[in-house]
Amino acid sequence: MVAAASLLDARGILSGMRTLAENFGVVDLDAQFAAAEKTLGFSITKDLVPALGNEVALIVNSIRMSGGIPQVDAALAVSVADDQRMKTVLLALESERAQGEAMNLGRDDVPTLWELAAALYRHAGKKEKFISINATLARAAVRVLSRLGLSPLEPQHLEIALRDYVFDNSKAKEILGWNPSRDDIEAAREAYDWYVAHATS
Repeated sequence: MVAAASLLDARGILSGMRTLAENFGVVDLDAQFAAAEKTLGFSITKDLVPALGNEVALIVNSIRMSGGIPQVDAALAVSVADDQRMKTVLLALESERAQGEAMNLGRDDVPTLWELAAALYRHAGKKEKFISINATLARAAVRVLSRLGLSPLEPQHLEIALRDYVFDNSKAKEILGWNPSRDDIEAAREAYDWYVAHATS
C-alpha cells in the first residue's frame, strides 16, 4: 500500500519552527541545529532543507499482529529537489570522518555574476540589459543615498555585490569524495526552467 501527497514544505516547516521559537522563546533553534550538525556532518538549514522536495509517500509493505500489537513494515519516501545537496547529506551520514566537520559545496570554476546573469538572459531568449558603472562612483552614490535614506542598499551590500566569491570545497572532496556534477550556469538554467514551469501551472 502506498499513500502519497504533495504536502511537505520543508522551508515552510523550518520557518514555522523559527517563528514559534522566537515568539515563545522556548528553545534556541540555531544553537540546537549547530549542536546536531556537529554530529551529523551536514547543515540542516543549508543542505537538508533545500534538498527536500514537497512530495512525501508512506509505503507500507506489511502489517501483522504480534501479541495483540500491530507490527508495521513501512518506509517513508520524500522527493528530492536538489540532488547535489541530498548526495552530500547521504555521504555525510555514511562517513565517520565527516562527523563534526563543516564543508563548502561549490564549483572550482565559478563564473562571475555578470557571466551568470548573461547566460540566463541568453537561455531565456532575452537581450542582455546591463549597464557598467564605475565601482568608485557606485560606492559614492550608494553612500550618499544611504545617508539620505533613499537607497535600498547599504554600502556593505554593494561591497558584496562588487566581489566574486569562491569557497574552498577541498574538504568535501577529500572527506566525502564529492565532486559537483554540474556547473553553476547549468544549475541556474535548471532552476530557471523549474521556476517557469511551475509559475505558469
